[in-house]
Amino acid sequence: MPRRIGAVELSALGLAAFSLASPAYASLTIEPAEISLTGPGASQRLLLTETAADGRARDVSKTCRVRSDAPGVVRVEEGKAVAAAPGTATLRADCEGASASISVEVGNQAPGDMQIDFARDLLSIFTTKGCNGSSCHGSPAGQAGFKLSLYGADPAADHAMIVQGADGRRLNLDDPPASLLLQKPTFQIAHGGGHLMTLESDEYRTLLSWIEQGAKYGSSGAQLERLDIYPQERILGGKGASQPRRRRPSIGRAHPRHDRPSPLLRCGHRRGLRSRRQRRQCNRPRSDYRARPRDG
Repeated sequence: MPRRIGAVELSALGLAAFSLASPAYASLTIEPAEISLTGPGASQRLLLTETAADGRARDVSKTCRVRSDAPGVVRVEEGKAVAAAPGTATLRADCEGASASISVEVGNQAPGDMQIDFARDLLSIFTTKGCNGSSCHGSPAGQAGFKLSLYGADPAADHAMIVQGADGRRLNLDDPPASLLLQKPTFQIAHGGGHLMTLESDEYRTLLSWIEQGAKYGSSGAQLERLDIYPQERILGGKGASQPRRRRPSIGRAHPRHDRPSPLLRCGHRRGLRSRRQRRQCNRPRSDYRARPRDG
């Protein structure tokens, strides 16, 4: 004989099903756990993770609110801690009943004190934006008379092409913002590769600083000593699941420098996985996808 289920029972069953599908997240963490910025203008992107009692974790970097107790020292802008003045500030995040806080120290180094190195700082921008890929300027013939080595394989040749190629017209040392190298990717001038960056982006500011400093190949400044990547490990739920990552370079005497965004690792888009190890990770059973740092 069929059994009737009352409204109260049905509500209880629905609540139980919802609880199974959406576990209660018990803890919140902010990474990096300690941040030391060189001086005003430096920044560090934040990674926020909620973890359930059963160990399942999810990224909440875009949904949780982060506040600074001293905006005059460190302010929060679009998921970044941005240094405003020397001092110390505490950042606090609150999300669905869970909270976390970290301390941020800001030094007194002026932005111009950090020298931009072509191979270290610019090639990563060209690679992540696809400029030196095989379908763009990294192709054997280049594009529109502008050729770069594939994925930055020959930094010296790339520097010579940018600085000396086309009779030096790609750079304007007297008026850096007017350089073609900046105006085309920001689409101030029509660009076949599309609109790749904004005037407010970290990539644009790095390129602009490099030109302002004379567009040198190397630098006499501090060197990269260590690169920390967060999270160090993450289990993805299945095909198409993604996890943003944050990088924290340590420059000179283990002094963390501001980071730049890195691409998402998506198991559902195998063409973006360039190493065999990444492809093997995404061939695992769906319950055990692990996002790991990109090789190289």
